[in-house]
Amino acid sequence: MREPDGALALAAERGFGRYIGYACPGVGGAGEALFYGGGLGVGLSVLGFVHVYDGGRLHVVVLLVALLLLGFGALWIGPAVLRRFRRRAGGPTPRLYCFEDGVVVAVGVGMRSFGWTEVGLDNEDWEHPGYEGKHSGTRRVLRAPDGSVLAEFSGREPEGAGAFRMAQLHQAARDRCPRDGVEGQDGRGVV
Repeated sequence: MREPDGALALAAERGFGRYIGYACPGVGGAGEALFYGGGLGVGLSVLGFVHVYDGGRLHVVVLLVALLLLGFGALWIGPAVLRRFRRRAGGPTPRLYCFEDGVVVAVGVGMRSFGWTEVGLDNEDWEHPGYEGKHSGTRRVLRAPDGSVLAEFSGREPEGAGAFRMAQLHQAARDRCPRDGVEGQDGRGVV
């Protein structure tokens, strides 16, 4: 059985309701590609400069350019391929299948299901200066009932990683289900 089908079956068994979306902390942005692509441009410029001053031995320069292109190509594509490899079904990065009333967490070949009211979600806003102004985000850590970490989002992932949607589902479910008799200001209960 494919992993998404297994997650749907497990969620149906637990009564988690409608499937909302997928969340995975290993999703990266285009920043690394730009970084390595810039390095490639600098490397080619240096090789061109060397060629002008080495007396015109073109075959040596062509060989060096080819090796540099292969090296930078591996550096440029490698991180993206590695992240995708780690996020695959059966991989070590947690994959979260989010439903209205719960989440199925797949790590490796195992799957565990939790209701949103069973898990904890720590949100920590961060900010630091960067080259083009301030960078900020929200680090989110999803914890199992025993306190162990199920998934950790650094806050640097793009929106497509699903961390914000996961946090919204968690909060909505907790707002619907008061726990321990504690009433919130709106009368619906807050944990």
